Amino acid sequence: MALVDFFKREKRMSTQVPNSYQWFLDSLGNIFGTTSQSGQSVTQKTAISIAAVKKCVDIISNGIVNLNVKVYSDIDGVKKAEPKHAIAILIDEPNTFQTKSQWIEWMVMCQVLKGNGYSQIIRDNNFQPIALMPLITENVKPVIQDGILRYQITNNDQSSFVESYDIIHFKGKCLETPLFGYSPIVYHRETMGVSLAATAGQSSSYKNGVLKFFIKTSGNLNVTQLGDLKTSLNNVIDNKSNSLAVPGGVGVERIQMTPEEAQYILSKKMSAEEIANIFGVPISMVVSGVSGKATVEQEYQEFYSNTLANYAIKNEEELRRKLITKPAEKGVYYFKFNFNSLLRATALDRAEFYNKGINNGWMSPNEARGFEDQNAYEGGDQKFVNANLIPTELMSEWITGKINQLNSAAMVNNNPNGNN
Repeated sequence: MALVDFFKREKRMSTQVPNSYQWFLDSLGNIFGTTSQSGQSVTQKTAISIAAVKKCVDIISNGIVNLNVKVYSDIDGVKKAEPKHAIAILIDEPNTFQTKSQWIEWMVMCQVLKGNGYSQIIRDNNFQPIALMPLITENVKPVIQDGILRYQITNNDQSSFVESYDIIHFKGKCLETPLFGYSPIVYHRETMGVSLAATAGQSSSYKNGVLKFFIKTSGNLNVTQLGDLKTSLNNVIDNKSNSLAVPGGVGVERIQMTPEEAQYILSKKMSAEEIANIFGVPISMVVSGVSGKATVEQEYQEFYSNTLANYAIKNEEELRRKLITKPAEKGVYYFKFNFNSLLRATALDRAEFYNKGINNGWMSPNEARGFEDQNAYEGGDQKFVNANLIPTELMSEWITGKINQLNSAAMVNNNPNGNN
């Protein structure tokens, strides 16, 4: 694509898309709109209406955005950030209508919610990337043609095929095929369906004032009575009936907290926990005051090291594979999501982290200052160990001197009577 044509295309798209958030809302569409056994149609749009699902998607996408991906070089074991590299500049300004954080958020939102996030790479005549154009997930389909992976892109009932090296593809979990990822919603549709059905039934119950009692019986119900009661309960839950048919021998009794209120609270908590587990998000992040582990810190550590790291590593590899194209640069330049940026939560956490790193010799003062975007100072590249902060390269001499000092002291006659 010529450079002039590219900018004409971007201008058209920028007038159609006021912001990336609207793109996200418009793209939820009717994908995966099948019906669960509970009778509820579970789509991205209905699932996002569940607060826990939206919360999980927001937590993961915002978490990846906050990791602040950068381009680094590794030359003879010396690693450093390369903010002036052409690819780094491209990531900072991927297109004319999205910032770096908006583009990452868009891609990861699609990856988490739909299983796949796509962007087309626009290249110049030298095959160098000059823009990243986000694509609607539903309009893209990976296909194998003559043993080669290509992406079929459909717009306005017209399809075109794009080579795989021109598509950045952030995948979710691939189970049945390695070509594309699957949304967690697909595999847990029934859980979502039950949650939606419960919410719909309970909202109707509150409105109509039914189920203000619980059911009890002193005897056993036969199969027919149980079947009738189950059918009646299902009809009420599905909003097909406003009254409950109670078999003979069954009593009802009002309670201070109605059954639907208790069940609603219980089901919402269980549903939120199940959904959090589906997305790999700590329940303490989704529901305030609820923790599934011994400590919240333990939950957060697992979230960082498992969920976020899983997304980050896969996306780093995809960016490197598709954007670092010069043979001389492959194996030298790479992308990395900076997990150290998570420490920006509190000054106390950062200070403790830097203090431990400097005192134990695995971080220099200048490295700590770099994390805080402060300039290095002369002599700040030395590393120390926690023994009066002796430079690591002098540690061997210090130990030898200490031994000699102790040996010398042992040879001195420190007894006035001449007996040591």
